Amino acid sequence: AGKRWAREEALPAIEAQYNKQDYRGAFLLANKAVKFIKHDASLQRLGGQISQRLNFYSEPPGVEVFRKLYDAPEDQWEFLGVTPLEDKLTYLGPSLWKFQKDGYMTSIRLTGSLPSDSILIQLDTLGSIPEGMVRIEGDTTHLGFIIGLDFENFIQVNTFFIDQYEVTNIDFQKFVDAGGYSNPTYWKVPFVKDGDTLSFAKAMALFIDKTGRSSPATWELEEFPKGRDLYPVRGVSWYEANAYATFVGKTLPTVFHWNMAASIWFSNFIIPSSNIEGREVASVGIYQGISSSGVYDMAGNVREWSWNAADSNNLRYILGGAWNDPSYLFNEVGTLDQFDRTSTNGFRCIQNLEATENQHELLESIPSIKDFDVGNPVSDEVFSLFKRQFTIDKTPFNASIDSVPLANKDRSCQKITFDAAYGGERMSAYLYLPTNTMPPYQSVVYFPGSGAVWTPLFDPANGSELPWVDFVLKSGRALIYPILKGTHERNDGLKNTSPENNVKYREYVLMWVKDIIRSVDYLETRADIDTSRLAYYGFSWGARLGGVVLAVDSRFKAAVLASGGLDIRKPQEEVAVVNYLPRVKTPVRMLNGRHDICCFPVESSQKPFFKMLGTNREDKEHIIFEDVAHLPSRANLIKGTLDWYDKYLGKVKLTER
Repeated sequence: AGKRWAREEALPAIEAQYNKQDYRGAFLLANKAVKFIKHDASLQRLGGQISQRLNFYSEPPGVEVFRKLYDAPEDQWEFLGVTPLEDKLTYLGPSLWKFQKDGYMTSIRLTGSLPSDSILIQLDTLGSIPEGMVRIEGDTTHLGFIIGLDFENFIQVNTFFIDQYEVTNIDFQKFVDAGGYSNPTYWKVPFVKDGDTLSFAKAMALFIDKTGRSSPATWELEEFPKGRDLYPVRGVSWYEANAYATFVGKTLPTVFHWNMAASIWFSNFIIPSSNIEGREVASVGIYQGISSSGVYDMAGNVREWSWNAADSNNLRYILGGAWNDPSYLFNEVGTLDQFDRTSTNGFRCIQNLEATENQHELLESIPSIKDFDVGNPVSDEVFSLFKRQFTIDKTPFNASIDSVPLANKDRSCQKITFDAAYGGERMSAYLYLPTNTMPPYQSVVYFPGSGAVWTPLFDPANGSELPWVDFVLKSGRALIYPILKGTHERNDGLKNTSPENNVKYREYVLMWVKDIIRSVDYLETRADIDTSRLAYYGFSWGARLGGVVLAVDSRFKAAVLASGGLDIRKPQEEVAVVNYLPRVKTPVRMLNGRHDICCFPVESSQKPFFKMLGTNREDKEHIIFEDVAHLPSRANLIKGTLDWYDKYLGKVKLTER
């Protein structure tokens, strides 16, 4: 009876929970099922998709380890053990981890769905770090997650402390009471307004409250509103924030420091738990939007001044958005005049542990990019020349076919190696064939995300891409995964797939698209493939370049573009996506997250991409999933993709073979 329950009820329920990304629920149920079917292949496969073995080490040892799902209430902390804690099997999923030991400061961390196999914790003794601050370990960082900053080079940031909460009214009151507005010692940066340098007296005349006294713009008679002690100070200029930081022996964070502490890459977890798109400012720390380092309110509540100037030295970066801002401002760059005292303006401070050799680089002004690649498409005459770049000859493939052994009985796999369309090269493609229907098969061509560039070898049995495409095979369709130029075993030194305004990037686009076209040409030679019912599936990088592929190859009858949009970086016109989108006629469904942090924010990237598609209005659809970042849940991805293919290719009749 136990075995029957495990196979007939538990396994389908575990898979359903996995598809919904309820890893904890699936894990708990799997722990019950394993008592009856420990060696079952399906259970072992699911176990590898919902759980992970972790190692916890700490300095000092003997630290208690707790865990809860990110959005779970405080009473759901689960005790895992005491460090060193090795080979601990636990579920995947976005989680908060709490590490505590008597005599030491408690540390809280946020991890995404797949944390590192080994987690090292360093706890500070009580009183060893400044009160109200948390440690951010030094590392190399970049600004690629802040939309509007085109900065992909990595830069070193040494270990520093940052205020756990935004500077409060009661904190700032100490500066006011100590005569901060009358002491030039704290105002170290020249007051430059409209190109003129102001005297100290003239500048102070601008920093007044509602009653004309020296204090933040939202105060009266040099005092904050009663009962608002622990609310963030608001209505301060960049100069006032910087003077306060000097007063307390700290500094304003650079954009790099702020970015490291904010954990923007966890937007889809942090934003729903933060005070953004709300009605009013809140006391600090009330909302549970916490970063990976245990810092509160970096999304919303008040915007936070940073040190760095933007394109003009009169503009400074202000980050994170306020309580009344749209949520996407958490991961989009903002700039304001350094004298601006809007009521949404606040800040927090940092303190460096040691001198930094590249301090001047961290403090330099940072150019911003205001507009995504939403230009005017070229004329039809010019586009016809652009399209000719992708023309390839119908030459022999000289194909070799190797069978790839798989444990999954619902599919077979062949590695096809054939002549590429350029340079006398050979390329490979993995062709997966379903076993639950009969040929000729409907087929899907998959263009992967940019992770393919960073993965040295493609694993046809257990590759990281497979959980996001295997449902295509379960639906009874074949799937071909071309190994594109610069990816996997064809990597030739390519570092990333971001658009660049140079010949090198243009040539890569030509090769990538030709690889797709050549793969489709090969499918047309196969009697077991129905190329009259051919679909395109692009994820992230493949979704963005889907605008090019679909415009130059009309053989696709349906397309799903998951997690794509316009890029903020502009390539040469010959391969700019905006010139191709209006020429797309294929039925297209876009699947996106509301909080896409990679490069495709809703208003400035996703919606313009969708609007520019030349597909008939009734044959294109844009679905935006709430509380989702770059990658939709597996369940939403499955439904959104297969429903679209069923509509335009027809449902597949499944059979037992």
